[in-house]
Amino acid sequence: MDRKKYSWPFVLALTLHLSIVLLFILSTLFKSSDEAAPPAPEIIQATIVEQPASEATSKPAPEPTPEPPVEQASDVQKQAAAIAQAQAAKAKAAAEKATAEKAAEEKAAALKAKQSAEEKAKAEAKEAALQAKKTGRGKSGSRSGRNGAESQKTGCRKSRGRRQSPGQCRKSGRSQGAKARG
Repeated sequence: MDRKKYSWPFVLALTLHLSIVLLFILSTLFKSSDEAAPPAPEIIQATIVEQPASEATSKPAPEPTPEPPVEQASDVQKQAAAIAQAQAAKAKAAAEKATAEKAAEEKAAALKAKQSAEEKAKAEAKEAALQAKKTGRGKSGSRSGRNGAESQKTGCRKSRGRRQSPGQCRKSGRSQGAKARG
């Protein structure tokens, strides 16, 4: 039973391998002849014409003439102008860089001043809050300084842990006189 189980995949694999080998063999047999022949070398035809020796000696080679000194002077002036322009450009770039650095320093100084002012204002506000807490507790005499003062203003009792507004006190039938009695 094991033989039949593995025989079908084996036959399929063998068939595929043989077909691939057959394709390679056929491709080598039927290659085009253009690729097999080496390319023809390119031949460049040229002719050399020689001059007779008498013509070569009769015509002397022209000697290079030195440039007139006026042109050399103008070249020097051009170079000097180019150097001057380069120096001017460098100076301008340095001035722009210095201006940018100065602006950056001023901006940093302004930012530091702003931060220190903010810190100072925060510290003053904190001190003022501490002073208000100290003075507020000493005068009211109650544990919840603000709530006690508000309940005295409204004249209405707290009901079930909630504070009622003056309008609700009137609706519920409690008044300031009722508070004084009860």
